[in-house]
Amino acid sequence: MGIGLTLAWYTGQCTREVYCQENPDKPAVNPENGVIDDAFVASNWTTSSLSDSDTNDDYESATAFILRPRNGVLIEGQLQGDDIADYYAFIMDGEATITIYLCASPSDCQQPWYQGNEMYLTLHDYQQNMIDSTESPGEFGHAFTAPILTSGEQYYLIVHLAEQATGSVQYKLVITD
Repeated sequence: MGIGLTLAWYTGQCTREVYCQENPDKPAVNPENGVIDDAFVASNWTTSSLSDSDTNDDYESATAFILRPRNGVLIEGQLQGDDIADYYAFIMDGEATITIYLCASPSDCQQPWYQGNEMYLTLHDYQQNMIDSTESPGEFGHAFTAPILTSGEQYYLIVHLAEQATGSVQYKLVITD
């Protein structure tokens, strides 16, 4: 941006001097100690908290929410036994570049995020076609960073219990822009 302003100034496109200052509304880039906790998310985004329900086990019973720019969603849930997937349906309300990730545990959201092999995420379009999967986690763990999503479209996010998982597995899912 500074180069563009400088070029505009030198070429005569600017008619007055421009002063830059810090934007007090800009979220902190690095949370204290590298920990992304509920307080950090709440201080930087308008947040909604959801709890997993036992009835969100397929597309028709998916827990629904709307994702708006500058909003975040925190979801806590648990997978076990016959409950091998939790379905969430959401609509993008506005243009936003979002990040979706599983925390290492409900109380630990340090980077890298969850990298274990007991759970993974899949992202689907409104026709239930898979867009992306974290079955093989990337550099940041089980996360989708900047998926291309269209405003007004419905998407499904599914938290899966992997075949090799044993017992009950708790999770926290965080979605922010």
